Amino acid sequence: MEIMQNTARWATSASDAIDCLVVHPRLGEIPFTVTEQDRPDLWAALSAGEVGPIAPYVSPPPPSFNSEDVIRERTRRLAEGFDYDFEDARGIHHIGTTEEDMRGWDEVTMGANAAMAIGAGSTAFDIITETGPVEVTALEWQSILMAATAFRQPIWSASFALQQVDPIPDPATWAGWP
Repeated sequence: MEIMQNTARWATSASDAIDCLVVHPRLGEIPFTVTEQDRPDLWAALSAGEVGPIAPYVSPPPPSFNSEDVIRERTRRLAEGFDYDFEDARGIHHIGTTEEDMRGWDEVTMGANAAMAIGAGSTAFDIITETGPVEVTALEWQSILMAATAFRQPIWSASFALQQVDPIPDPATWAGWP
């Protein structure tokens, strides 16, 4: 393996590894990182300047984020679910809000809305929360929908605000989420 002239650059800020290009007999020109422990012979040649000076370490650019990253984080947060207190013997249930959960919500919502429309708000529906099975009435389902809105809408609003920031910071650690 032959080190190409003037291709050495410190690979770390600690100057404990050197990136360079080498010519491999079968693979041709390839990037290669040398450490003193792994290849003392190449380390010595590079350190002595035999193939040119070692260029300074260059920090990688900070990661960049875009709207797709914000949407991924919003989706993750929306899927976390929320606690709902029935304020009776059923207690507090953790209500799931994954995309699959939300498809199930559509079914219950259609039934509950139809029951409410004909004045049958006490019609019961069996649902499964992340806490376990529970029976809810059409009217109670409307309360759960309101609680879901209180949980989800601030996440949506924050995601819209974050998409307007330039540059977009890391969505996973942004302090503006509720």
